[in-house]
Amino acid sequence: MTTTSAARLRTSLEALNCPIVIVEEAAEVLEAHIVSALTVKCQHLILIGDHKQLKPSTADYNIETNYHLDHTSVLDRPQIRGVVKDIFFIHHTQEEATCLDSSKKNSHESKFLINFAKYLVLNGYSKQAISQY
Repeated sequence: MTTTSAARLRTSLEALNCPIVIVEEAAEVLEAHIVSALTVKCQHLILIGDHKQLKPSTADYNIETNYHLDHTSVLDRPQIRGVVKDIFFIHHTQEEATCLDSSKKNSHESKFLINFAKYLVLNGYSKQAISQY
């Protein structure tokens, strides 16, 4: 299925309990779209794509050019102190609220992120280290 369908059918993907996820034409798919399609049951992610056929792209040219997206330098970064994995998902059922300008907000997610930042400080990170990302 497409990544759009994967996001739309997220509950169906979770019900399948698949330990292996295969992404075809991965060079054309943004990382965020792939990550949003993963479930907690995923143990192995296989990305298939020919970077010579379809050039990888990003949604932000500045990030692509200035930060060398997918560069090998990211492999040497230390693990985040205080968390088991560097990527994780927060599942909740708190509804979004509509703002006056029809944009959305989720107070539950905001409170979680504030408390997570406090947790990282308690684990030895400076406030500046957290805010720079």
